Amino acid sequence: MQYLDSSGHEPLLHLKDDLIQAIQDVKHAMALLAAAGPDRREDLREQVRERLYVLWMLLAEPLMWVAAGWTNGGSFEDLIRVRTRRDALEALAMGMFLNIIEALPSVTIDPEKNVLGLLLTIARRGIARENRQIYQSTPRKPTNKASAPNPLPGTPDASMAPLPVSASARVDGHAVTREPVDPQGALVRRPARTL
Repeated sequence: MQYLDSSGHEPLLHLKDDLIQAIQDVKHAMALLAAAGPDRREDLREQVRERLYVLWMLLAEPLMWVAAGWTNGGSFEDLIRVRTRRDALEALAMGMFLNIIEALPSVTIDPEKNVLGLLLTIARRGIARENRQIYQSTPRKPTNKASAPNPLPGTPDASMAPLPVSASARVDGHAVTREPVDPQGALVRRPARTL
């Protein structure tokens, strides 16, 4: 897959070499930070931040393209409620970038392979995993009313139970409803109205 720059004209031929170098720089800075003593940690944190920024700048546009493919996902729908479309896409792309950062220490980069494709696959799988964890862990309400249990006869819920499909019909475009049927087969008696 060939990506174009933001003007849409020139291919990003330099991206692969720059991307490999940025990944190596980030991994090296992360390794130094992990092995450093407390006195050097703040300086090394700043180096990691700088190298991650370079990597973000290389991946931002491709990640925005991937994020645009997730506009029907739950995470995007949550973001779009409080942000503009551009801001929501950028927030989703940053979330994907975080998945890449988490995977970097264990990723082996092969310069002969599609490095950008590998990173975008990590981003896609990460956002898919997050969506599964967040949106499938909440219990779903039954969408089919027929699957809901019928209320017991004589209870207040029974009087509010939906009529069976056969109990209503259309005549000349007007709804006609028969008397509701008690689940046990007896007619439900309605009290007479007094004026």
